[in-house]
Amino acid sequence: MAETALNDINRFSWQRVRQFGGLFRQSLRNQIIIYTLIEALLVIVTSVFPREEIILGACCIIWIMSLAVPYVFTLRDDTLLRLAPVKASERLTFYLLWIMIIFPLLMTAIQWLLMYIGWLYEPHGLLEFVLESFTEASHLLSWPTAVLLYCVSFVTGYSMYFLVTDAAVTCRRHPVLWGVIRTAIVLISLSFIGAMCGVIYALLGLPLEAGGMENMLICIEVTSGVLSLPVGILALRHLYKYLK
Repeated sequence: MAETALNDINRFSWQRVRQFGGLFRQSLRNQIIIYTLIEALLVIVTSVFPREEIILGACCIIWIMSLAVPYVFTLRDDTLLRLAPVKASERLTFYLLWIMIIFPLLMTAIQWLLMYIGWLYEPHGLLEFVLESFTEASHLLSWPTAVLLYCVSFVTGYSMYFLVTDAAVTCRRHPVLWGVIRTAIVLISLSFIGAMCGVIYALLGLPLEAGGMENMLICIEVTSGVLSLPVGILALRHLYKYLK
């Protein structure tokens, strides 16, 4: 019996993952409500004032909100979380499930529903802008290139999420500030490296026509994605060591 109980403790448990997530129940519920209200407000504003600069501003706000998702984990007392009888792998699994799957899927569904409702009242609002952006991208890029760039942006984006999550969980003082500083440093570094790739591409005399621009874009984005991957891995490694 004692050996069975010990094996149960050492074995990964989805039930403990769910119970650990229950410690954040109120914070997660509040986050869903706040994000939904803000996105509803943005849809209303872009429906009443369907100007491109306002819609671009709304898209920037949504991007910042998505990057701030992990800060919900700063709303619980760290002492209580550390005392919870949950393994580090189970804690990390819950964090990743929330920022990578559960919350993105939920908010994407809500966002598209709100944009559709806004489209019923104003066809030239946020939904039309998003669809036109997808259409323009499909005309400018081939499908293999578009898929590649999406995968690279996926890697880069979640590397930033892991960086922010690490700051939100491990930084006891000023986690938001440290998350912003770390993210800003990485984004500025990637932008600088991307610019250097563009300069090198031009100095080599490579063509910018007949697919050359697409090739340069692939080079810049892939370089940024490859360099951001170690950042995300190191952030997850540091987070896991902290949770042990």
